Amino acid sequence: MLKGAVFTCILLLVDGFRVGKKKRADPVMQLFSPGVQLSEGRSNETRAGSLKGDMSKNLRALTGDPNDILVDLIKGVGSFNFNGDILAQMKSLARSSAVNLGQTIASSVHPLLGAVFAVFASVFGWGGADEGSNMAEKILQQVDKMIKGSLRNFNQKLVQEELSGTLETINAAGTNRTRWGQVPVTVASSFPKVFKECWTNRVSQACQNWRGGRGAGAGASLVMEIQFTALMITSGATVARYNHKFLEYAKKINTAAELTRQHYAAFREARRNFRSTTTGLRKGTVSCAGRSNNKTCKTNPSRDLLLAEDFCGAGESKCSSASCSSRKAASERSLNTCVAQYEQRINSELNRLQSQTQAAQTAAKGILQSQGR
Repeated sequence: MLKGAVFTCILLLVDGFRVGKKKRADPVMQLFSPGVQLSEGRSNETRAGSLKGDMSKNLRALTGDPNDILVDLIKGVGSFNFNGDILAQMKSLARSSAVNLGQTIASSVHPLLGAVFAVFASVFGWGGADEGSNMAEKILQQVDKMIKGSLRNFNQKLVQEELSGTLETINAAGTNRTRWGQVPVTVASSFPKVFKECWTNRVSQACQNWRGGRGAGAGASLVMEIQFTALMITSGATVARYNHKFLEYAKKINTAAELTRQHYAAFREARRNFRSTTTGLRKGTVSCAGRSNNKTCKTNPSRDLLLAEDFCGAGESKCSSASCSSRKAASERSLNTCVAQYEQRINSELNRLQSQTQAAQTAAKGILQSQGR
């Protein structure tokens, strides 16, 4: 009898050890338990606060075209089945050939949000993000004909003083289900700070001036709205992933996407009006001068009136004849080609912004519909 009792105790101890070991080794249960953070040893996974800590690593992992990544990522969110396994869909989208966020980001707990969060912080210089990252520089290069001055300098006060709390809230939510349920209420005040007069009255003259380029920061604020809306879309998808309902937040995200699209349309109209005296281009001229045996021609630069910058200027070139007719004609052809290429660059940048605003509208509508509207 004594031996039987001892044997029974041993079995109970072994079984208890196995159960305890199984519980400790189950990362899925750890991941979805409110208030429980992942162990420090799992560097890939986003613990509370590590969105900020992993920004540089995530930026290094992003190597593709930023426009393609943003458009395909955001558009992909719009096609999610929000009644299904959202995390699995996020990881699948992150690994897709279209988005291709890289294994480092795709295998993290917040694959989509981690990428968008890092890019936003880097572009606008928040939280110690690598402002010279390859991805941030690519984004800035793709909009350099839209923005007067520095995008970071223009939005520095807004980001540091107004949106810093929003970024910290998203960062601190980590993998805590309860905190993600609080995100929609906490970040709600950030929308009017980004969209300013247009949030409350989109038909006001102040809003129209702001969007159409007559304000100094029309292009910079448009890029801010696009990046901010992408951040809200991926945050909204993350809230849904933790099984929270957020109809009011979804409505705000949808409104943000609509306002961004309207801002783009107004800005595009103003920017493509190359004859405008405020947002257009003033074409340069070719002038020739000098003695009959030593004449030269030079190309006086054109002027981008929105950016207040010169372009397509050229130094003096010696004429081959006293009339300078051939030299002048060649310089004028070069000037025309240069101006046409500059206009094409503007149109190309506008087309990128168009695709980004369209993707945001698609995703925002998908999120809103998932909340019963």
